[in-house]
Amino acid sequence: MRLLLPLVLSGGILSPLCALAAENPVSILGQKQTAKILEFPDMSLNQMDYRGISVEFAVGGESSLRAIAPINVPINCNGAVTHVSQLEVTYELPKIYIRVHDSVHNTNKFDKALPNEGKLLLGEASCDAKNDLVALEANFRGKLNDWLKGQARQEMQGAKRKVESFVQENTVVAYKPLDITSFQFRSDSGEFSNVNQAYDIATKAYAMIEEKDTLSEPVEGIRGAIELWEMAMGNPQINSRSDAKKIKAAIAYNLSGAYWVAMNYMQASAYHKLARMLNEQSGETLKLPDFQARIDRQLRNRSLSNQVPNTPVAMVTLERMGSEYIKHAEVVELTAEHFNAAPRQLSAAN
Repeated sequence: MRLLLPLVLSGGILSPLCALAAENPVSILGQKQTAKILEFPDMSLNQMDYRGISVEFAVGGESSLRAIAPINVPINCNGAVTHVSQLEVTYELPKIYIRVHDSVHNTNKFDKALPNEGKLLLGEASCDAKNDLVALEANFRGKLNDWLKGQARQEMQGAKRKVESFVQENTVVAYKPLDITSFQFRSDSGEFSNVNQAYDIATKAYAMIEEKDTLSEPVEGIRGAIELWEMAMGNPQINSRSDAKKIKAAIAYNLSGAYWVAMNYMQASAYHKLARMLNEQSGETLKLPDFQARIDRQLRNRSLSNQVPNTPVAMVTLERMGSEYIKHAEVVELTAEHFNAAPRQLSAAN
């Protein structure tokens, strides 16, 4: 079922250029909407068979100091930004090595250490702070060995929880909440009828995903909204307006969110960049939350799983298989020696 209403050809954005005798004022209204998106993990799901997935990990090494350096930290004091001098301590924690193995295909889907850098700020961060950086460093170095041992102990004690969290976040396609801003247009002329029609279509589709955990029908509706919004981006009536860049920034931002939900990350990324560029050129009058890094991460992760069909049915099937796997996934800790030794220590997960 396609959530696409009849096009408004009379008085809408598709009407002839001569329909407008003068430029009509327009208000652009942003509305926060809640949707769900499917996100890919930071590892390849190509030929993934969850019936044979096992997870094993080991912890090795000690905590060590990297550097102690002064840093100016911005803080807000009575409405004005000022800077406070503090010391930034960077250090390394024991490494947590993880291996995700697919015994059906006899391949390692993930086999590396998690990031193990830590940071600590020394000194007060208040408006009247006057930190003595020399004294702070001397005092910290006097306790450094015991402090590093304590950090290592905490890391080892919490290693399994970190690995379990990694499994939850990085081995399956999973639904994630998305609070995104979509824009409507208010004009007495009805000039933006089809643009607002697209907004209504997308809103219904986003709600359908939220309520039903389904994709096929909502994505079909989202494609209808995308079609209308993209027609608006090239419409001569909009392009000839004095506020064209602001209007097109809002429409581009709508398109970015729609393509994101529809799992076309390349188009989502391109429209997100375009929206922010047009908004900057028009004086940054619109509040556009920056999701560029999150979208580009999905673009990268999707390329890692390029053999997975890009269809709603395939995505939902993969998500459900992964969700079921997570319920039974076994995480086993090995010594560093056993982790690097053959044969492998685990049988296939249930």
